[in-house]
Amino acid sequence: MEAIVTSASGEVSELVRLQQENQYLRQRLAEVTATLERMDRIQQEVMALLNAPSPSRIVHDLRNVLNNLQLLNALVEQDGDAAA
Repeated sequence: MEAIVTSASGEVSELVRLQQENQYLRQRLAEVTATLERMDRIQQEVMALLNAPSPSRIVHDLRNVLNNLQLLNALVEQDGDAAA
């Protein structure tokens, strides 16, 4: 009789453990989903700012913007040196 009670309590504790693990995994899924939604909103904003037609163009277009900024800075420096 004791073996049956031990077995039943072991099954109950396993069930409790599985329920806790399930709850934890559901929480993590909700957190990851929220993070993904935030990242998607940010990606959409960056695409709009860069006028990028697709997410795959973000890095390419951002490099172009940074290159143009460097060129403008170099021209300003050169113009400043010429004026002095």
